[in-house]
Amino acid sequence: MQHLKTKKNLTGGNFPDLPRGGRIEYLRMKDGVKLRMGFWKTSSSDKKAAVILVNGRREFMEKHGEFIGDFMDRGYDIYAYDHRGQGLSDRPLDNPKKNHIQDFDHFVQDLAYIIQKIIERRLENNDNTPLYLVAHSMGGNIAFRYFHDYPDTIDAAILMGPLLGFKFPNIFFKFFIKYLVAMLSFIGFSQFFAFGQTENKTALQRSLSRLDLTHDKERYEREARILKAQPKLYVGGVTFQWVRAALKSLDLTKEPEYAAEIKTPLLFLLAEEEKVVDNRKTEKIIENLSNAELATIKGARHEIYRETDSIREKLWLHIEVFFDNNIKESL
Repeated sequence: MQHLKTKKNLTGGNFPDLPRGGRIEYLRMKDGVKLRMGFWKTSSSDKKAAVILVNGRREFMEKHGEFIGDFMDRGYDIYAYDHRGQGLSDRPLDNPKKNHIQDFDHFVQDLAYIIQKIIERRLENNDNTPLYLVAHSMGGNIAFRYFHDYPDTIDAAILMGPLLGFKFPNIFFKFFIKYLVAMLSFIGFSQFFAFGQTENKTALQRSLSRLDLTHDKERYEREARILKAQPKLYVGGVTFQWVRAALKSLDLTKEPEYAAEIKTPLLFLLAEEEKVVDNRKTEKIIENLSNAELATIKGARHEIYRETDSIREKLWLHIEVFFDNNIKESL
């Protein structure tokens, strides 16, 4: 796999919030953009599979450090990366705090290239264990599109709180927003912050944000500590073009014919107290899938993976049962 530089023994080094023993490298995409990628090998003598972790908007590998360690403890190798425009991957604009993307196609092609390189590496190492994928929020939209465009590469996948629909007050509001952002992007405002989006959140906004994401205050505040130690991981609000690109991607994935072509075994894990994405849109899309399961995690908010211990126990029960069942079916 192409890479520019590697750092090992992360705990206590430059990446203290990631599990020890991993390898960090920068992978150059076909258009020259560099993405930060990590790999962690389980120390379990009973290795089950490898998992590719696809994170959400504004996320970065350190935010998933505990989640990565949990997978390793359960016998899974883990691959993870920072999307273009966030984390320590390349940013497209002079202002690195603007979350900007021209088209979600770039995210999908990045994932395709990364998976291609992972498969090549696994073949070189004679690794025949299953290859799974776990995605969260925006990562769920990207993964869903990947499964449509690139079938038969991932053995099974879990989409947690996937971004398959925004919560709009009504259909007229959605119509208005869609054409307003298109017009503003067309006349030259594509790289401006969208309405309500800012470079930095106030203390009050950060406090209120937790009410949408998790009940666990300690895990939520851990992110702020990470960003204080590594400010370059931070990205702020989205641009008008990001909104336009997201709406375009949602219009694509909502079509019944689109979902019907996806055959990858999928488990959708929804948060009962979801306030970020629209669970109803996800449930409607699932109706057109031929190989999908659905579970709602009681009491959970959007970031299920960093919820309270009791809620995370429910999450892990679903993850382990689903992946174990797929391993048994492949034998």
